[in-house]
Amino acid sequence: MTKRIEAYWISPIGEIYPVEKSHIQTVAENPKRYGTTLGKIKREFEKYDEVFPFQEHKARRNILTIIIKNGWIRMRLNLRSAAWTAETWEWNEREKNALQIWQNKVKGSGENGFIKNHYSIK
Repeated sequence: MTKRIEAYWISPIGEIYPVEKSHIQTVAENPKRYGTTLGKIKREFEKYDEVFPFQEHKARRNILTIIIKNGWIRMRLNLRSAAWTAETWEWNEREKNALQIWQNKVKGSGENGFIKNHYSIK
């Protein structure tokens, strides 16, 4: 049985990356993909005296905000409502198209692709 993916990153050009641990751990495992470095991530965690990359407080929020501001879309499944949330910086045609492609891919894998919530953090 395949593990259900409960989170994704969608790149600024529409590439879809499953998140198997947490969004911040995925970024820490491949910082270059997300336009950052391991050094920058670690310094942000040190600035707030937080445990890298597991503590999910100010450092995580700051790092993810920068990534989202650079055009990435953060997708996550709310298990209680069985609906997805899309977190973007803006809500334009690019984001709508990327989410449609993502939704088609997720439905094609047999998962529920219903997006209940969308919000921009701008």
